[in-house]
Amino acid sequence: MSTKKVNFASTVAEIPTLQGIMKQEEKVNYYKELFLQNLASKNIEAYRKTWAKARAELSRMKMEYHFARKEVNHV
Repeated sequence: MSTKKVNFASTVAEIPTLQGIMKQEEKVNYYKELFLQNLASKNIEAYRKTWAKARAELSRMKMEYHFARKEVNHV
């Protein structure tokens, strides 16, 4: 007897809200400012990576929100 474990990309609990997206946009802007203020720092790469991770998370959230809305509209 074999069992299959099915992992769905997103569940209802994982769909980002507009408030969550707005908070993430604020984080992106904050990390961008930190990056720009510390261009002369020897730790510039750490600032860049943090900003890049925040931007990637924002993109993921927007994509999930966008496609979640399309799925609801087609049901």
